[in-house]
Amino acid sequence: ECNECFHPPLYYGFSAFFLYLFSPWISQIDPQIVLLQLLNVEIGIFTLLLLIPIIRSTSLPASMQVLVFSVAALNPQLAAINAQVSNDTLTCFFATLSIFFLIRYHRDRRSKDGVFASAASILAALTKATALPLLGFCAAYYLIIALAARQNRLQSREALKQAALLLIFGLALIPPGL
Repeated sequence: ECNECFHPPLYYGFSAFFLYLFSPWISQIDPQIVLLQLLNVEIGIFTLLLLIPIIRSTSLPASMQVLVFSVAALNPQLAAINAQVSNDTLTCFFATLSIFFLIRYHRDRRSKDGVFASAASILAALTKATALPLLGFCAAYYLIIALAARQNRLQSREALKQAALLLIFGLALIPPGL
């Protein structure tokens, strides 16, 4: 009956804590809304800053990299999302962070990058339920790595652990009745 009624609590808890920090100086609702809008703008800027190394990791020519970043940075829909008080901005940030660490994991095969990618995708799912497919994507990526690295038992085992963690956590986050 109400598919939009379930929202994971991370963004709302984060916002409440942020407002609590400023509560001695800001107690009226309108300035609190503006403060949360500014917080979302800052998170949006961090998301764009994360895009720079992601785009640089591609084999695109420098001029095309600038164009790709410009399209993302000047996207009016992204700017509108970042100007609102909503969990979408934090979800985009954690999803971008997850992709950033997945690229690093793929390139360098460092365990900590895999852990950070998994953590970021879990935080994205804790921010908004529509990020659950990101958990599935990351888990599928780790399963592919595990299958491809069958000769390297340690790497295969590590990738399987990451996939299992994400799948279990993703299933636990699915709201009842969905």
